[in-house]
Amino acid sequence: MKGHCFFFAMIFTSLLFGQITGSVNYPEEGISFTIPQQWIGEELDEVFVMASNQEAGIIAMLFHPAKT
Repeated sequence: MKGHCFFFAMIFTSLLFGQITGSVNYPEEGISFTIPQQWIGEELDEVFVMASNQEAGIIAMLFHPAKT
């Protein structure tokens, strides 16, 4: 359980420094989306994480190499 808490603490810390808002497009993955209002995002290696300072919750999107 300590490992999970440390992982989420690292994610939230990185969200404070590399904030992405608005539309996100990954043409190589074939996806695009809009980050909700009052939420921020951050790309970390092979995962895109979104969180809010005002609402409870976190979204983590993992990229997968499959093309079909």
